[in-house]
Amino acid sequence: MGLRSRFDEYRFSYRRLSAGMPPAALRMTKFIFGWPPLKRRFPDYQRQQAVVTLPVEPLRCTAPPAVQLLVVAAEKDFGALPLCLAGALVNSGNPISQLVVITTAAGVDECSRIATDAAKGFAITVVNEEDQFSVDIRDRLRARFGLRYGWILQQLLTTKFVAQSAAPGVLVVDADTVMLYPRCLLAAGGQQVLTPTPVIHRPYYRFLHSIGLCACEPANTFVAHFMLMQPRIMRAALAAANCANTEALAELVISGADVNENSSVCVEYELYAQYLLAQHPALVALAKWGNTSVGSDGLRRPVTLQSLSAQFNGWGSVSLHSYLA
Repeated sequence: MGLRSRFDEYRFSYRRLSAGMPPAALRMTKFIFGWPPLKRRFPDYQRQQAVVTLPVEPLRCTAPPAVQLLVVAAEKDFGALPLCLAGALVNSGNPISQLVVITTAAGVDECSRIATDAAKGFAITVVNEEDQFSVDIRDRLRARFGLRYGWILQQLLTTKFVAQSAAPGVLVVDADTVMLYPRCLLAAGGQQVLTPTPVIHRPYYRFLHSIGLCACEPANTFVAHFMLMQPRIMRAALAAANCANTEALAELVISGADVNENSSVCVEYELYAQYLLAQHPALVALAKWGNTSVGSDGLRRPVTLQSLSAQFNGWGSVSLHSYLA
C-alpha cells in the first residue's frame, strides 16, 4: 500500500477488528479504556473510537444547492492540483458553480494553465494571494512566523474568501488532497456534513479559546483537509471573535499565536467547525472522515483519479502529502 501514517494503519486495523467483535466485547473494550490509568495512558482512544464508527453518508439531499470550490495552492502543490480538482468536481454531491484557486504571485500563470486544463469547462478564477491582504499584514505575518508564514497565510486566505462569498457554500479542499467518495455535503436547509478527525493538537484550541470560539479541550476536532463552509456561518464566527473582517483575525493571530509552537493555529477548518458545532448543532451531520496519506513512491502508475479510486477503494479521500514524497 506504500507509506501511510501510523494512525491510518491503526485505524484500518481497528475498523477490521471492531467489525468482527461481538457487542459484549466492544462494550468491555470501551470500559477497559475508560479506566482512569488507561485513559491517561491513551487519552485519544475515545476520540479515535468515535470517529471510525460514524456513518459515511448521514445527509441525504434532494436538489442540493450549488457551491463554489476553493483550493489554495503553492507551487509545490501544482503536481497534485489536477488530481485535487478532478476529485472534487467528480465527488462533490453538490454541483460546483465556480472553481477558484488562490496562489502565489509567481505561480499565477502556471496555475492558470494547470487549473484550466483540469477544470474541463467549469468556470474558473485564479487569484493572486498578494491582492488579498495588505503588504503590511503580509510582512508582519512573515516576520512573526518565518518559515510557517505560507501555512498561516493559506488559512487566512481561505477564511477571507469564504467570509466574502455570496454562494450558499464553499467546498474548501487542500491542494494535495483528492476526494474519492461522492457524498452530499450541504442540504438546501443549511444542514451540512462535518467529518471529525481522530487526534487533537491542543495549541489550536488554546488559541481559539482565547478569542472566545471553543473550549480548550473540544469533544470533536476537524482538521480534515476538506470541508464544506457556509459563508454566513463564517461571518458569524468572525463576529463572535469580535473581528469585523479577516484582517482583524490576522491581527489576532499575529498578536496571540504561540510562536514557540510549530503549528500554532487553525483559523479556517477549526475556527469554522468549532463555531458551527457549538452555536448551530442542529445544522451538523457528523460523518466518517476516511482519509489516508501516501507518498509518491506508494502510488500506482500512471497516477489518475481512476487509479487513485481503485488503489484506495473504501477511503473517502487521500492526501498526497509532499513531505511523504
